[in-house]
Amino acid sequence: MEWSWGVAAAGWLCGWVLLARQPVMEEARSAEGPAGEREGAAAARVTVIIPARNEEGRIGELLASLASQTDPPYEVLVADDDSEDRTADISTAAGARVIRSGPLPDGWLGKSWGCWNGARAAKGDLLLFLDADTTLASGGLAKLTARHRRLGGVLTVQPYHCMKRPDERLSAFFNLVVAASVLAPFGCGKAGGFGPVLFCRRDDYFRAGGHSSVIGRVLENYALAGVFRRMGIPVASILGEGAVSFRMYPEGWRELTAGWGKSFATGAASARPVVLAAVVLWLSGAATAAAALPAAAGQPAGLRAAALAVYLLYAIQVQPALKRAGQFGWGTALFYPVSLFVFFAVFARSAVQTFLGGRVSWKGRSVSTRRKGAGS
Repeated sequence: MEWSWGVAAAGWLCGWVLLARQPVMEEARSAEGPAGEREGAAAARVTVIIPARNEEGRIGELLASLASQTDPPYEVLVADDDSEDRTADISTAAGARVIRSGPLPDGWLGKSWGCWNGARAAKGDLLLFLDADTTLASGGLAKLTARHRRLGGVLTVQPYHCMKRPDERLSAFFNLVVAASVLAPFGCGKAGGFGPVLFCRRDDYFRAGGHSSVIGRVLENYALAGVFRRMGIPVASILGEGAVSFRMYPEGWRELTAGWGKSFATGAASARPVVLAAVVLWLSGAATAAAALPAAAGQPAGLRAAALAVYLLYAIQVQPALKRAGQFGWGTALFYPVSLFVFFAVFARSAVQTFLGGRVSWKGRSVSTRRKGAGS
Protein backbone atom coordinates (compact mmCIF):
# COMPACT_ATOMS: atom_id res chain seq x y z
CA MET A 1 0.00 0.00 0.00
CA GLU A 2 2.90 2.33 0.76
CA TRP A 3 4.10 2.32 -2.84
CA SER A 4 0.68 3.40 -4.09
CA TRP A 5 0.76 6.46 -1.84
CA GLY A 6 4.17 7.28 -3.28
CA VAL A 7 2.91 6.99 -6.87
CA ALA A 8 -0.12 9.14 -6.06
CA ALA A 9 2.03 11.82 -4.41
CA ALA A 10 4.65 11.89 -7.18
CA GLY A 11 1.97 11.93 -9.86
CA TRP A 12 0.14 14.79 -8.20
CA LEU A 13 3.33 16.87 -8.12
CA CYS A 14 3.96 16.10 -11.80
CA GLY A 15 0.42 17.20 -12.55
CA TRP A 16 1.02 20.63 -11.08
CA VAL A 17 4.19 21.03 -13.12
CA LEU A 18 2.42 19.97 -16.32
CA LEU A 19 -0.81 21.92 -15.86
CA ALA A 20 0.40 25.17 -14.31
CA ARG A 21 1.02 28.39 -16.24
CA GLN A 22 -0.75 27.43 -19.46
CA PRO A 23 -1.21 30.63 -21.53
CA VAL A 24 -4.77 31.40 -22.62
CA MET A 25 -5.73 33.67 -25.53
CA GLU A 26 -8.27 35.61 -23.45
CA GLU A 27 -5.59 36.52 -20.91
CA ALA A 28 -3.21 37.53 -23.69
CA ARG A 29 -5.89 39.74 -25.22
CA SER A 30 -6.38 41.58 -21.92
CA ALA A 31 -2.66 42.21 -21.66
CA GLU A 32 -2.30 43.50 -25.22
CA GLY A 33 -5.39 45.68 -25.27
CA PRO A 34 -7.92 46.35 -28.02
CA ALA A 35 -5.81 48.94 -29.82
CA GLY A 36 -3.17 46.32 -30.58
CA GLU A 37 -5.85 44.00 -31.88
CA ARG A 38 -7.29 46.58 -34.26
CA GLU A 39 -3.90 47.53 -35.60
CA GLY A 40 -2.86 43.92 -36.18
CA ALA A 41 -6.07 42.93 -37.97
CA ALA A 42 -6.27 46.02 -40.17
CA ALA A 43 -2.66 45.96 -41.32
CA ALA A 44 -2.44 42.26 -42.19
CA ARG A 45 -3.45 40.43 -45.36
CA VAL A 46 -4.58 37.12 -43.86
CA THR A 47 -5.41 34.16 -46.05
CA VAL A 48 -7.47 31.56 -44.20
CA ILE A 49 -6.85 28.01 -45.43
CA ILE A 50 -9.29 25.27 -44.43
CA PRO A 51 -8.35 21.69 -45.36
CA ALA A 52 -11.63 19.79 -45.67
CA ARG A 53 -12.82 16.30 -46.49
CA ASN A 54 -16.50 15.40 -46.00
CA GLU A 55 -17.16 18.36 -43.69
CA GLU A 56 -20.63 19.44 -44.85
CA GLY A 57 -21.97 19.25 -41.29
CA ARG A 58 -19.26 21.45 -39.80
CA ILE A 59 -17.69 23.85 -42.27
CA GLY A 60 -20.71 26.15 -42.60
CA GLU A 61 -20.39 27.35 -39.01
CA LEU A 62 -16.71 28.17 -39.46
CA LEU A 63 -17.33 30.08 -42.70
CA ALA A 64 -20.16 32.04 -41.08
CA SER A 65 -17.90 32.99 -38.17
CA LEU A 66 -15.24 34.21 -40.60
CA ALA A 67 -17.76 36.31 -42.52
CA SER A 68 -18.97 37.94 -39.30
CA GLN A 69 -15.54 39.20 -38.22
CA THR A 70 -15.27 42.98 -37.85
CA ASP A 71 -11.98 42.79 -39.74
CA PRO A 72 -12.57 39.91 -42.18
CA PRO A 73 -9.71 37.93 -43.71
CA TYR A 74 -8.18 38.93 -47.02
CA GLU A 75 -9.41 35.68 -48.55
CA VAL A 76 -10.81 32.31 -47.48
CA LEU A 77 -9.66 29.17 -49.26
CA VAL A 78 -11.20 25.74 -48.74
CA ALA A 79 -8.84 22.99 -49.89
CA ASP A 80 -11.32 20.25 -50.75
CA ASP A 81 -9.72 16.83 -50.42
CA ASP A 82 -11.95 14.78 -52.73
CA SER A 83 -15.03 15.18 -50.53
CA GLU A 84 -17.94 12.84 -51.19
CA ASP A 85 -20.55 15.22 -49.77
CA ARG A 86 -21.59 18.87 -50.24
CA THR A 87 -18.50 20.41 -48.64
CA ALA A 88 -17.46 22.23 -51.82
CA ASP A 89 -20.97 23.50 -52.60
CA ILE A 90 -21.50 24.84 -49.08
CA SER A 91 -18.10 26.54 -49.15
CA THR A 92 -18.73 28.21 -52.50
CA ALA A 93 -22.16 29.42 -51.39
CA ALA A 94 -20.55 30.97 -48.30
CA GLY A 95 -18.14 32.98 -50.44
CA ALA A 96 -15.01 30.88 -50.03
CA ARG A 97 -12.76 29.98 -52.93
CA VAL A 98 -12.61 26.21 -53.28
CA ILE A 99 -9.28 24.66 -54.22
CA ARG A 100 -9.60 21.14 -55.58
CA SER A 101 -6.66 19.27 -54.15
CA GLY A 102 -6.81 16.56 -56.78
CA PRO A 103 -5.77 12.92 -56.35
CA LEU A 104 -3.77 12.23 -53.21
CA PRO A 105 -0.14 11.61 -54.24
CA ASP A 106 1.67 8.55 -52.94
CA GLY A 107 3.08 9.14 -49.48
CA TRP A 108 0.95 12.17 -48.67
CA LEU A 109 -1.82 12.34 -46.07
CA GLY A 110 -5.00 14.27 -46.82
CA LYS A 111 -4.68 17.18 -44.41
CA SER A 112 -1.08 17.99 -45.33
CA TRP A 113 -1.95 17.74 -49.04
CA GLY A 114 -4.88 20.11 -48.62
CA CYS A 115 -2.87 22.62 -46.58
CA TRP A 116 -0.03 22.56 -49.10
CA ASN A 117 -2.34 23.19 -52.06
CA GLY A 118 -4.13 25.95 -50.18
CA ALA A 119 -0.86 27.65 -49.29
CA ARG A 120 0.34 27.55 -52.90
CA ALA A 121 -2.89 29.23 -54.02
CA ALA A 122 -2.83 31.86 -51.26
CA LYS A 123 -2.31 35.54 -52.08
CA GLY A 124 -2.06 36.91 -48.54
CA ASP A 125 1.08 37.71 -46.57
CA LEU A 126 -0.09 35.72 -43.53
CA LEU A 127 -1.46 32.17 -43.59
CA LEU A 128 -4.01 31.01 -41.03
CA PHE A 129 -4.70 27.27 -41.24
CA LEU A 130 -7.97 26.28 -39.53
CA ASP A 131 -9.50 22.83 -39.11
CA ALA A 132 -13.03 22.66 -40.48
CA ASP A 133 -14.55 21.96 -37.05
CA THR A 134 -13.25 25.22 -35.54
CA THR A 135 -15.23 28.44 -35.07
CA LEU A 136 -13.90 31.95 -34.49
CA ALA A 137 -15.39 34.05 -31.72
CA SER A 138 -16.43 37.63 -32.36
CA GLY A 139 -13.16 39.49 -32.88
CA GLY A 140 -11.30 36.18 -32.88
CA LEU A 141 -9.35 36.90 -36.05
CA ALA A 142 -8.17 40.23 -34.66
CA LYS A 143 -7.04 38.52 -31.45
CA LEU A 144 -5.13 35.85 -33.35
CA THR A 145 -3.54 38.43 -35.63
CA ALA A 146 -2.48 40.63 -32.72
CA ARG A 147 -1.03 37.68 -30.84
CA HIS A 148 0.92 36.54 -33.89
CA ARG A 149 2.17 40.06 -34.59
CA ARG A 150 3.45 40.39 -31.02
CA LEU A 151 5.15 36.99 -30.93
CA GLY A 152 6.32 36.68 -34.53
CA GLY A 153 7.28 33.33 -36.01
CA VAL A 154 4.60 30.65 -35.85
CA LEU A 155 1.58 30.57 -33.55
CA THR A 156 -0.34 27.35 -32.87
CA VAL A 157 -3.58 27.35 -30.90
CA GLN A 158 -5.63 24.66 -29.18
CA PRO A 159 -9.29 25.76 -29.50
CA TYR A 160 -11.66 25.94 -26.56
CA HIS A 161 -13.69 22.71 -26.52
CA CYS A 162 -17.45 23.34 -26.74
CA MET A 163 -19.87 20.48 -26.05
CA LYS A 164 -23.59 19.82 -26.27
CA ARG A 165 -23.93 16.25 -25.03
CA PRO A 166 -22.70 14.65 -21.78
CA ASP A 167 -20.71 11.95 -23.58
CA GLU A 168 -18.56 14.58 -25.27
CA ARG A 169 -17.02 15.24 -21.85
CA LEU A 170 -15.34 11.85 -22.09
CA SER A 171 -12.66 13.71 -24.06
CA ALA A 172 -11.49 15.44 -20.87
CA PHE A 173 -8.12 13.73 -20.44
CA PHE A 174 -7.32 13.89 -24.14
CA ASN A 175 -7.58 17.68 -23.89
CA LEU A 176 -5.46 17.75 -20.75
CA VAL A 177 -2.71 15.54 -22.16
CA VAL A 178 -2.53 17.45 -25.46
CA ALA A 179 -2.19 20.77 -23.64
CA ALA A 180 0.29 19.40 -21.10
CA SER A 181 2.49 17.87 -23.80
CA VAL A 182 2.76 21.04 -25.90
CA LEU A 183 2.81 23.59 -23.08
CA ALA A 184 5.10 21.73 -20.68
CA PRO A 185 7.32 24.21 -18.77
CA PHE A 186 11.09 24.71 -18.85
CA GLY A 187 11.14 24.30 -22.63
CA CYS A 188 10.23 20.62 -22.36
CA GLY A 189 7.17 20.94 -24.59
CA LYS A 190 9.00 22.76 -27.37
CA ALA A 191 9.03 19.80 -29.70
CA GLY A 192 5.57 20.20 -31.16
CA GLY A 193 2.58 22.44 -31.63
CA PHE A 194 -1.21 22.28 -31.71
CA GLY A 195 -2.91 21.05 -34.87
CA PRO A 196 -6.29 22.80 -35.30
CA VAL A 197 -4.92 26.35 -35.73
CA LEU A 198 -1.59 27.40 -37.23
CA PHE A 199 -0.72 31.03 -38.01
CA CYS A 200 2.47 32.02 -39.83
CA ARG A 201 3.98 34.30 -42.43
CA ARG A 202 3.76 33.01 -45.99
CA ASP A 203 7.50 33.53 -46.46
CA ASP A 204 8.34 31.52 -43.35
CA TYR A 205 6.02 28.71 -44.41
CA PHE A 206 7.66 28.18 -47.78
CA ARG A 207 11.17 28.74 -46.42
CA ALA A 208 10.58 25.80 -44.08
CA GLY A 209 9.04 23.68 -46.82
CA GLY A 210 5.57 23.84 -45.28
CA HIS A 211 3.51 20.68 -45.27
CA SER A 212 5.63 19.18 -48.04
CA SER A 213 8.24 18.52 -45.34
CA VAL A 214 5.85 16.34 -43.30
CA ILE A 215 3.90 14.60 -46.07
CA GLY A 216 3.33 11.24 -44.40
CA ARG A 217 3.04 12.24 -40.77
CA VAL A 218 -0.23 11.56 -38.95
CA LEU A 219 0.72 14.25 -36.41
CA GLU A 220 1.73 16.77 -39.06
CA ASN A 221 1.40 19.64 -36.58
CA TYR A 222 3.94 18.14 -34.22
CA ALA A 223 6.41 17.41 -36.99
CA LEU A 224 5.94 20.76 -38.74
CA ALA A 225 6.60 22.69 -35.54
CA GLY A 226 9.92 20.87 -35.32
CA VAL A 227 10.75 21.80 -38.90
CA PHE A 228 10.05 25.48 -38.22
CA ARG A 229 12.25 25.44 -35.12
CA ARG A 230 15.14 23.81 -36.95
CA MET A 231 14.90 26.61 -39.53
CA GLY A 232 15.29 29.14 -36.73
CA ILE A 233 11.63 30.20 -36.85
CA PRO A 234 10.21 30.43 -33.31
CA VAL A 235 7.00 28.56 -32.48
CA ALA A 236 4.63 29.70 -29.72
CA SER A 237 1.54 27.82 -28.54
CA ILE A 238 -1.48 28.97 -26.58
CA LEU A 239 -4.97 27.89 -25.52
CA GLY A 240 -7.71 29.49 -27.59
CA GLU A 241 -10.41 30.50 -25.09
CA GLY A 242 -11.95 33.80 -26.18
CA ALA A 243 -10.76 33.55 -29.79
CA VAL A 244 -11.38 30.13 -31.31
CA SER A 245 -13.35 27.06 -30.32
CA PHE A 246 -14.29 23.67 -31.70
CA ARG A 247 -16.75 20.88 -31.11
CA MET A 248 -14.87 17.64 -31.55
CA TYR A 249 -16.46 14.35 -32.50
CA PRO A 250 -20.12 15.28 -31.92
CA GLU A 251 -21.38 12.12 -33.61
CA GLY A 252 -20.75 9.92 -30.61
CA TRP A 253 -18.53 7.21 -29.23
CA ARG A 254 -17.41 5.69 -32.56
CA GLU A 255 -16.18 9.03 -33.91
CA LEU A 256 -14.55 9.94 -30.59
CA THR A 257 -12.54 6.73 -30.39
CA ALA A 258 -11.54 6.89 -34.06
CA GLY A 259 -10.63 10.57 -33.90
CA TRP A 260 -8.52 10.54 -30.78
CA GLY A 261 -7.23 7.04 -31.45
CA LYS A 262 -5.76 7.83 -34.86
CA SER A 263 -2.94 9.88 -33.40
CA PHE A 264 -2.51 9.46 -29.65
CA ALA A 265 -0.11 6.52 -29.60
CA THR A 266 1.91 8.21 -32.34
CA GLY A 267 1.95 11.36 -30.23
CA ALA A 268 3.29 9.48 -27.23
CA ALA A 269 6.09 8.06 -29.35
CA SER A 270 6.94 11.57 -30.61
CA ALA A 271 6.93 13.29 -27.21
CA ARG A 272 10.12 14.24 -25.45
CA PRO A 273 11.08 11.53 -22.95
CA VAL A 274 10.93 13.84 -19.92
CA VAL A 275 7.44 15.04 -20.87
CA LEU A 276 6.25 11.50 -21.60
CA ALA A 277 7.59 10.28 -18.25
CA ALA A 278 5.88 13.13 -16.39
CA VAL A 279 2.55 12.49 -18.14
CA VAL A 280 2.75 8.74 -17.46
CA LEU A 281 3.52 9.33 -13.79
CA TRP A 282 0.72 11.88 -13.47
CA LEU A 283 -1.87 9.61 -15.10
CA SER A 284 -0.64 6.66 -13.03
CA GLY A 285 -1.02 8.72 -9.87
CA ALA A 286 -4.54 9.77 -10.85
CA ALA A 287 -5.50 6.15 -11.54
CA THR A 288 -3.94 5.04 -8.25
CA ALA A 289 -5.89 7.69 -6.33
CA ALA A 290 -9.11 6.57 -8.01
CA ALA A 291 -8.45 2.90 -7.23
CA ALA A 292 -7.50 3.64 -3.62
CA LEU A 293 -10.92 5.09 -2.81
CA PRO A 294 -12.95 1.85 -3.13
CA ALA A 295 -9.99 -0.19 -1.86
CA ALA A 296 -10.11 1.76 1.41
CA ALA A 297 -13.66 0.63 2.14
CA GLY A 298 -13.71 -1.38 5.34
CA GLN A 299 -10.32 0.00 6.37
CA PRO A 300 -9.72 2.17 9.47
CA ALA A 301 -11.28 5.62 9.38
CA GLY A 302 -7.91 7.33 9.05
CA LEU A 303 -7.06 5.35 5.93
CA ARG A 304 -10.45 6.03 4.38
CA ALA A 305 -10.05 9.75 5.06
CA ALA A 306 -6.57 9.73 3.51
CA ALA A 307 -7.83 7.96 0.38
CA LEU A 308 -10.67 10.46 0.01
CA ALA A 309 -8.29 13.38 0.52
CA VAL A 310 -5.89 12.16 -2.17
CA TYR A 311 -8.78 11.59 -4.58
CA LEU A 312 -10.12 15.10 -3.99
CA LEU A 313 -6.65 16.58 -4.44
CA TYR A 314 -6.56 15.14 -7.96
CA ALA A 315 -10.07 16.40 -8.70
CA ILE A 316 -9.12 19.87 -7.47
CA GLN A 317 -5.97 19.75 -9.58
CA VAL A 318 -7.64 18.93 -12.90
CA GLN A 319 -10.63 21.27 -12.51
CA PRO A 320 -8.92 24.58 -13.43
CA ALA A 321 -7.08 22.93 -16.32
CA LEU A 322 -10.34 21.47 -17.61
CA LYS A 323 -11.99 24.88 -17.30
CA ARG A 324 -9.26 26.41 -19.48
CA ALA A 325 -9.60 23.61 -22.02
CA GLY A 326 -13.36 23.72 -22.55
CA GLN A 327 -16.85 23.44 -21.16
CA PHE A 328 -15.92 20.95 -18.48
CA GLY A 329 -17.58 21.56 -15.13
CA TRP A 330 -16.90 20.37 -11.61
CA GLY A 331 -18.81 17.17 -12.35
CA THR A 332 -16.19 16.09 -14.88
CA ALA A 333 -13.44 16.82 -12.37
CA LEU A 334 -15.13 15.05 -9.44
CA PHE A 335 -15.84 11.97 -11.55
CA TYR A 336 -12.53 12.13 -13.40
CA PRO A 337 -11.96 8.33 -13.27
CA VAL A 338 -14.67 7.89 -15.93
CA SER A 339 -12.91 10.01 -18.56
CA LEU A 340 -9.53 8.67 -17.42
CA PHE A 341 -10.70 5.10 -18.07
CA VAL A 342 -11.88 6.15 -21.54
CA PHE A 343 -8.48 7.70 -22.18
CA PHE A 344 -6.68 4.48 -21.22
CA ALA A 345 -9.04 2.34 -23.32
CA VAL A 346 -8.71 4.50 -26.44
CA PHE A 347 -4.96 4.82 -25.99
CA ALA A 348 -4.58 1.03 -25.73
CA ARG A 349 -6.60 0.58 -28.92
CA SER A 350 -4.56 3.28 -30.64
CA ALA A 351 -1.30 1.60 -29.60
CA VAL A 352 -2.40 -1.74 -31.04
CA GLN A 353 -3.47 -0.13 -34.33
CA THR A 354 -0.37 2.04 -34.56
CA PHE A 355 2.44 -0.26 -33.52
CA LEU A 356 1.05 -3.69 -34.43
CA GLY A 357 -1.28 -2.98 -37.33
CA GLY A 358 0.59 0.03 -38.68
CA ARG A 359 -2.63 1.63 -39.97
CA VAL A 360 -5.62 3.58 -38.68
CA SER A 361 -8.89 4.51 -40.38
CA TRP A 362 -10.11 8.10 -40.74
CA LYS A 363 -12.46 9.94 -43.10
CA GLY A 364 -13.03 6.82 -45.14
CA ARG A 365 -9.31 6.22 -45.71
CA SER A 366 -6.84 3.74 -44.32
CA VAL A 367 -3.90 5.78 -43.05
CA SER A 368 -0.40 4.42 -42.49
CA THR A 369 1.16 5.31 -39.14
CA ARG A 370 4.67 4.55 -40.36
CA ARG A 371 6.84 7.64 -40.12
CA LYS A 372 7.46 9.48 -43.41
CA GLY A 373 8.56 12.99 -44.32
CA ALA A 374 11.33 15.18 -43.04
CA GLY A 375 9.74 16.24 -39.80
CA SER A 376 10.66 14.54 -36.55
